[in-house]
Amino acid sequence: MIQLTDSEFRRLVAFVRGNFGIDLSKKRLLIEARMYAVLARKKVSS
Repeated sequence: MIQLTDSEFRRLVAFVRGNFGIDLSKKRLLIEARMYAVLARKKVSS
């Protein structure tokens, strides 16, 4: 599974909060799992 750096995670959380009003700050594992699934389907390794 992929792991986001702290910086990447904070940036993604800020983007989602700013654009959609959703706070994902306590959902790191969920975000990484979902991103892994999308990247795996597209056969992207990094």
